[in-house]
Amino acid sequence: MKKGLYLLLAAALLIGCAKPAAPELQKDPRMESAAVSVPNVTPIPASEANPSAPFHQPDETSEAGESLSLAQRAAAAWDEQGLLNGMVPYSDSELLDYYGIDLSVCRSGIGYADAVGYTNEIVLIEADETEAARVKELLLSHLDAAKDQFRSYDPEALALVEKAVLLQEGGTVLMIVSPESDALLAVWRSLGA
Repeated sequence: MKKGLYLLLAAALLIGCAKPAAPELQKDPRMESAAVSVPNVTPIPASEANPSAPFHQPDETSEAGESLSLAQRAAAAWDEQGLLNGMVPYSDSELLDYYGIDLSVCRSGIGYADAVGYTNEIVLIEADETEAARVKELLLSHLDAAKDQFRSYDPEALALVEKAVLLQEGGTVLMIVSPESDALLAVWRSLGA
């Protein structure tokens, strides 16, 4: 009887001393759609570089031979220049939640936001011209709301929003709110957009 009691007590102690299961880490939903096919770009040797030539454009296809959308090419070019450092991509559902943009009715689209701040946003959408005009209006409303919000307490953020880039060229809409807006726009223009 004593032996059985000791075994029972020993088992209880072992169970009580077991390490608790590690908590399951939550995944950031924005990172689930973060995969962007970035093509390999061979650097041009300095001896062959032409400083007056536009920024080197990435190939129009991924390594798997798939065609890249303009949005994917822009993201690859911005990333290559380090302009997306500290930014995370929006998921399709976040673009819908934050801006009202439904990517299911667009040809392609991307969105990025600062991982820690609130005045570093990029949205690039390709759609037919009617949908592009609707997206531009949604983004204009977003910018107006941001101006109203920052006007009362954050003059630096207000200045960035006031100098935001918002343009529509055919079925392409681009919004940039960033301290790097000039560099982002220059890379965008170098893509022939």
